[in-house]
Amino acid sequence: MTPPRLACVLVCAALALSGQTRRALVIGNTSYKNAGAAAQAANNARAFARALSASQFQVALLINVEAEALGREINKFLQEVQPGDTGAFYFSGYAVQEMGENYLLPVGYAPDSADGIEFHAYSVKRLVRYLETKRLAAGLVILDAAPADAVIEKKFPEPGLVSMDIRAANLVLALANLPGRGVPAAPGRELGRFTEAWVNAATEPGINLDAVLRRVKQQVSQATNGEQVPAEISTLVNEFAFIPRSLAATEWDRIASSRDLLTLEAFRQRFPGDPLAIEAAKRIESL
Repeated sequence: MTPPRLACVLVCAALALSGQTRRALVIGNTSYKNAGAAAQAANNARAFARALSASQFQVALLINVEAEALGREINKFLQEVQPGDTGAFYFSGYAVQEMGENYLLPVGYAPDSADGIEFHAYSVKRLVRYLETKRLAAGLVILDAAPADAVIEKKFPEPGLVSMDIRAANLVLALANLPGRGVPAAPGRELGRFTEAWVNAATEPGINLDAVLRRVKQQVSQATNGEQVPAEISTLVNEFAFIPRSLAATEWDRIASSRDLLTLEAFRQRFPGDPLAIEAAKRIESL
């Protein structure tokens, strides 16, 4: 069995034992009709969807979503996640703040509309408040707001997104930059730095979410000399890893310093296809 297939089997087994369902909605809005393109958003969404799929999330991926579909699909996702599930919502595209609230802009958003933004965009506050009622094992809202173009900046002069309170346990709201700071442009890149850092960290087996968040901040901050520092609001209590540690790795931690031949041989026979079985065999030969 190849390593990727083996990893998938181990993740599936771990999740089956926990009875946990993982659901995700991933949206990438690139082709805005009344503003410049959010260049990396579609690529960001596809990359993030692949990472979540590898972590056994049931992923709905949507690209270039209009207002009606945006509301419908988010509401559908909110109805599908159940208590005890892990739910992840990811958005890449234009996201703005207005009157102290954050909004996700559909591709057809018209900046010159006389109506309030709440009638034509989706409120992040509304999304989070619904998730608070779900009693999730873990709930993630990850917003990779695109660098604002001139049209967006003129309509929404306040840069970046605002912080907000979370009123339930086990929820994380992750922002691509500190509150009140826009995301700097990164021309020529296939992926935005924030999404790329998430994908890199989340696909490493055994890393818990707290460590993922820290690595994302470190990678992006270093790459931009502090111009972009991801931030999060977290009430996470439960342990969560995108790819849980394998049973073999956990067991090896327990016996790693053992010099008992029977213990090491039992490990080797129990996990014959795991790379750590080779390590156990080497240890046996050296004794």
